[in-house]
This record gives sequence, C-alpha cells and structure tokens, in this order.
Amino acid sequence: MRKPIIKVWNDGMVDKELTEIANEIAEFCVEKYRLDITDINFNIVNLEDLCSIIATGGWVMFPQHWSLGQQYFIQKKGHTLGYWQVYEIVVPSEVWEEKRKEPAEAYIYSGDSLTDIKLVMAHVYGHIHAFENNWKMNEFKPSSPMAFMAEQKERIAEIEKDVGEENVERLMDIGYTLSTLVDRYPVKKNGEEVVKELPFEKFVISPGEKKKRLIDEIEKKSKRENIPEERDYDVFKFIVDNADTLADWEREILSMTWEQNRYLSTWGLCRYLNEGFAALVDLKYCLDSRLPMGETFRWLKQRTTGTYQPGQSEKEGQEGSESHGGRTVEINPYWLGMNMLLDVIEKWDKGRFDLDYEQLEDARERHDFNLRLDRGWDKVLEIVATNTDYTFINSYFTEDFFTRVASGMFVYAGKEPEKDKRVEDTYTITSRKYQSIKDTLLFETYNNGLPRLYVEKGGGNYNNKKELYLVQDFSGYDKLGLSPRELTLQPAETSEVLLKALYEAWRRPVHLETVNREGKTIVLSTYDGKEIKENRQDGKKTDVVVVPVH
Repeated sequence: MRKPIIKVWNDGMVDKELTEIANEIAEFCVEKYRLDITDINFNIVNLEDLCSIIATGGWVMFPQHWSLGQQYFIQKKGHTLGYWQVYEIVVPSEVWEEKRKEPAEAYIYSGDSLTDIKLVMAHVYGHIHAFENNWKMNEFKPSSPMAFMAEQKERIAEIEKDVGEENVERLMDIGYTLSTLVDRYPVKKNGEEVVKELPFEKFVISPGEKKKRLIDEIEKKSKRENIPEERDYDVFKFIVDNADTLADWEREILSMTWEQNRYLSTWGLCRYLNEGFAALVDLKYCLDSRLPMGETFRWLKQRTTGTYQPGQSEKEGQEGSESHGGRTVEINPYWLGMNMLLDVIEKWDKGRFDLDYEQLEDARERHDFNLRLDRGWDKVLEIVATNTDYTFINSYFTEDFFTRVASGMFVYAGKEPEKDKRVEDTYTITSRKYQSIKDTLLFETYNNGLPRLYVEKGGGNYNNKKELYLVQDFSGYDKLGLSPRELTLQPAETSEVLLKALYEAWRRPVHLETVNREGKTIVLSTYDGKEIKENRQDGKKTDVVVVPVH
C-alpha cells in the first residue's frame, strides 16, 4: 500500500517537528483503525486566515462573492466572543496520478496547543477516510476538486472583466438562491448513467467548436414544445439547459454554480456521519495513544457532551438550517454521530443486533448478552462507506439508543414572528418523545431539510407560452408525521426570494404549486418578478403579495 506524503507548513516552510508528529499519527491511525489516508498538507494559519478559509468552505481558490465577507465576520466574531472555538477545516483532493499529485489541504489554527494539534490531525484523518470512501460524497466529485474550484474562479474573473462585477454578482446571487433546487437524488433515465461530466469544462477547456456545439444543443432543447418529457427534480439544471433568454455568459455562470453546489451539497447529506466518524477517530486516538489526561480533559469533555462543538454554532446562513416543517432538533452533529457509532461498536462487538438478542425480554439477560464477535469497527467502516445521514439515522437511531444515550433531546418549534420580532422568541418545546425526535432528524437530513420541487411534465412550456410550472413534492413526508400544510411555501420571505430568482433566470412567468396553511392546494405565480399572485387550484384568486425589489 502506498504511503501517503504528509507535510505540515508553518509560515511558508515545512515544520519538521510537526511533520514527524503528523506522520506518526497517520501511521497509528492506518495500522490501528485501517483508515485510508491520502497525501495531505497541514497548514498552520492565524485566526484571520482561518476564518477567511472557512468562509469559502475550505477552498483557497473559490469564486469571489460578497457573501464570503459576511461569513468571514460571522466566523471571526463567533470565535472572538467565545461562541465556538475554530480548530480546523479540511477539503479533499485525492488526485494520485503519476504526473499530477494533489494533496488534500487541512488548515489548523495556530492558537491550538500541541495536544490540540495532535487531536485535530487525527480528526482530519477521519474526515479524509470518509471523503475517500463514502459513496455519496464521491457521487459528483470532480476528477480534481482543487482544479475545479480554481478554474471556476479564473473563468468568473474573466467574465467579470467583460460584463462588470455588478452583473456577475447578480447572476451569482440568482445561482446561489437556485442552488436549493439541485437534485440531490438523481436516478438513471432510460437506462443511462447519471452524468458526472462537468458542463463548465466544456466552456472553459474545450475548443471553440465544442462550445458552439453545446450552445446549439441547448438551442435545440429550447425549441421542443413538451419539455421536460417527464418530471424533472433538478430545477436548477433544467433552467440552465432550457432558459433560452440567457446570454452565453449568464448560462455559463449559472452552469458553474449548479455544478459547484451539486458537489458541495453532498457533504451536507453526510454531516452527522462525517463529523461523527472524525470525532470518533480523534476520541479513540486520544484514548489509545495514552496522551496525558490533564492535557486532553477539555477535549474529552467536548466529545462527551451534547452541547455545541467548537465551530458548530454557525447554523445561521447554512443551507437547510431552517426547518420548513416548523420543527427542529438542534444537536451537535459531532456528538450525535459519534455516539451512534459508539453504540454500533458495542452492539456488533457483542452480537446485539440479531433476533437472538431482540427477543430477550429480561433486562439482566440483555445487559449480560455478549457473543464476543468483535465486529464493531468493521461495521463502522461499512456504515461510513455506504450511508448518508438519512439512512444512518433511520437504521441506527434506535429507541434503545435514545433511551440510554440521547433522552435529553427534544423537538422545538417557532411561530411566524410579529413584525420586527425574532422567530427565536417564539420557540417552544413540542416533544421529547423518541419517534417525534427521530422523524424530525429524518426530515432535516432528507434533501438537507429543504422542500423538494420539480418541473412538471411539459412545465417548461406551460400555457404554450414557455412559462415555467413547478410543483412541490409532498410524497413520503406523511411517514415522518408531517402534513402538507406544515410544509407550505405560501407567501413568506423564502418563497418570495425563490420566485424572484426563478423569474430572473427564466425571464417569463413562473408558477409554483404548493399548499396553504389550511392544506388547500394553491398556485403562487409571478409575471414580472415583483408581484406574487396566489390562486387556489379551483381558480379562485385570493391574495396578492407585493415583493419588494432590491
């Protein structure tokens, strides 16, 4: 097996002492935990640089946008005020070609103690293993993630020179709003494989003739009358391919934004699993390597409490952080994911997963049941490779686990606040019951807790006027105890922003079929991107909501 090349950089130079430590920890984790570790550059950076990197999700080469400055100040302020401790961030690469090697990049806060740095390194190795092995996080991964981001940044900068910064940022704003409409669960159509080719590379890398062919293909699609031929859950991609009023540069920017968000959104679908596994690796390393207990006490305390972990209070601004069902379970993903995996280890080590165990009714017999199979870690590695958060929670967040470990969890909900009030001021606990908590976790981990919309068959040419008709999909939510009215997109700030972005991209009337707060089917329509009209499906017009134009 190839030995990974691991280096630690500090002030532009290789830190020999930390590099030796990093390699020792890697060897320990590979031998003891069977982790797959790629080439890695650890970069020791100050708080300013770390917050800047975290704002981009860890990508040093990332398309510039005004929201990055906003995220920078959120991260720095939270760290300064003690809301969280920023330890590290890591992004994968995993390119091991003979003439092209791209190490993964990890960034560690220079203010960490030496013990913290050691544990952060073990934590990073856990992330790298998950990045390397989890099927979902690899589903849309570019062949070279670093080059992928760098090419996007370079190309967007070129377009900005031609059309101006304001025009580019306007399109990027639209793209980031539409990124919630990426299909995170694509299926094969007509026997075809899910396409992983990067459309933007056809523009950026391919010769001019290939670019012309692609534009011709898009124009041919736009002339078809009955589009799509079947419902299409990738609303964003449908618009990129079929909005015939977009200029070439506009389509190019939206295409790049779509591809970027399709890849990065898969990380959100595996957050509990990814963070939980990385936390488990650093916890096991903390205990197995016999680090001084006095130096690791604070770390162990963080790992064994259900409160927020350093760097994980920043739900505000994250995709899917707002529960559209009105119910929320706010729990540290490190803590929950790690403890669920610890529970798996115990069960598969002792054989407490088959009928022989499940049929035991005596509490003492269940407590003493131990077949000494020692298959727990094998099962953990299998789970990390084959699950998303949804399947992980659905299979392993059991009532037994909840009763023993997570009984302090609860569901809370808020109401629509009065003007100039915060929704947080309306929060109340609605349930402490296992099934309600599990259902809420499943809701928040399916599609990142976002509503799932699709373009109806023929919805790209609605009314034979090339208007766009979308439908909100409510199927399956009843199994989570949610009724359609709890998932309504009836005029609110989020639907106003979404419909405005849809109109600005499609540039023709847009219609969205959903339900109102009474559970009645309604259609929200905008004919100019400024005003939303609400109509019942029976044709009765109700309210008109004016959307402010910014």
